[in-house]
Amino acid sequence: MIDECFEGSKNNMFNKESENSGLLKKIEKAYKIYKISEVFLKDVNDDYGKLKIARLRLDFARHELMTLLNEARNRGVKLGDNEVVKKFFYPSS
Repeated sequence: MIDECFEGSKNNMFNKESENSGLLKKIEKAYKIYKISEVFLKDVNDDYGKLKIARLRLDFARHELMTLLNEARNRGVKLGDNEVVKKFFYPSS
């Protein structure tokens, strides 16, 4: 009986860790999309339509990244050591 409870809690901890690692992977992917959108915005100067789309794409990528970071904070995931988060909030370091 005690072994079953221990196994259940161990499985629950493993599920949380796998969910957290999945969330971190989503954050990394969202950050890459954000950076690509940022570069594309810098490169677009010739057409108003392309510039507007590039701004919208960057705003959407920023919103998605911030949503994922807030979700991670609400789950209690430690993001202080994550390089992606450091690059996003402190780009010069």
